[in-house]
Amino acid sequence: MPLLATTEKKPAVLDKRMLVFVPPHPLIKHWVSVLRNEQTPCPIFNTDSAFLFSV
Repeated sequence: MPLLATTEKKPAVLDKRMLVFVPPHPLIKHWVSVLRNEQTPCPIFNTDSAFLFSV
């Protein structure tokens, strides 16, 4: 007898995404958006990530 779709348990996370809490501060939102941008150059990414993780 096949299982119904409603009885199957699926993992809560289907991919390898990480949920990130971004505090509601304008400067932090700016720096996180710079880090999320795919076109951010590596030196700027490294500097900004070091700054954000030290805050």
